[in-house]
Amino acid sequence: MRKAITSPQTFKTCYIAAVKEELGLLKRKRTAKRKVKPPQHLRWAIKEALTRKPNATYKEIQRLAFEIYCQREKENLPFFGVLGEVPDDILWEVIDDKGLSYED
Repeated sequence: MRKAITSPQTFKTCYIAAVKEELGLLKRKRTAKRKVKPPQHLRWAIKEALTRKPNATYKEIQRLAFEIYCQREKENLPFFGVLGEVPDDILWEVIDDKGLSYED
């Protein structure tokens, strides 16, 4: 389980730069790949902040992404990760599958 995000500094500038590069807003001069990639659970908030304010500074994007993330937490919208919402019938098929082993 992820810890609650309590600070705008959780949205690191390297995460913002990586998302900007993905969206084509930033071009790197070097050919090397990025060492640090943004986690999936933060990427959507950074993208939303960049669409709302594309010419903002990194500090403004950090604060805006943090506000967007907190707003979603307040609304208590579910987070389903990269798969999206899983239908109940598929979910129960996976849970009832005897071939899977579960560890504590």
